[in-house]
Amino acid sequence: MRFVLAVIVLAGCVQERSEVCKRACALEYECVKTTQQPFDEKQCISVCSKLEASSQAARVEAHAACVAAHPACSEALECKW
Repeated sequence: MRFVLAVIVLAGCVQERSEVCKRACALEYECVKTTQQPFDEKQCISVCSKLEASSQAARVEAHAACVAAHPACSEALECKW
């Protein structure tokens, strides 16, 4: 019984990760990795997912579309949040 309760509580604490955010952050990670600059893909996904769940969803969609539309890393990294 305690195990079930613990699982339910933990499930409520885990934020669902957006597929849009996963794709955008993965593309950004691949680009940043070539520049030797630090980039935390998991943190990117977490922040992006939080923004998407808030009133900032339009910004997330615009940023993801910008990254996807620019296959050249130099252009993709210019996409602003």
